[in-house]
Amino acid sequence: MKDRIKEILDSQGLNATQFAQKVSMNVSALSHILSGRNNPGYDALQKIIVNFPQISVEWLMTGQGEMYKEILSDEPEQVSLFDENPLKADPGPGKGEYPAQKGLKSPQKPIKYTDNQQLITKEKAGVKIRKIAVFYSDNTYEEFFPQ
Repeated sequence: MKDRIKEILDSQGLNATQFAQKVSMNVSALSHILSGRNNPGYDALQKIIVNFPQISVEWLMTGQGEMYKEILSDEPEQVSLFDENPLKADPGPGKGEYPAQKGLKSPQKPIKYTDNQQLITKEKAGVKIRKIAVFYSDNTYEEFFPQ
């Protein structure tokens, strides 16, 4: 299990101190786990599972399966937020693409999971989206300006 916890640290780009802070664990307790001196207790495992919901519990506990949970999508097609009728959108050639923003770092690791939250939209007459900002866990962000 200590090797799987080390793999979580590596995949998240965290050192032991950062990981311990994120899961509200004593740094020395984590050090003992990572060195193999102690096995993680129920509380430590629960903190890891709560703070890293994208990690498969089965993988963490047994080493079986994939590290990240598989997220299934029920949505059959891509929906655009910028079209008048998003379900019947045909952006045409060259539309729907945004230029890369200068000076922004891209995330170091590929994103392997998504939240299963439903998008709820409210129609407002004459109101259009002006800017969308995406914030990454490594404290970088990107801004998109619809045409």
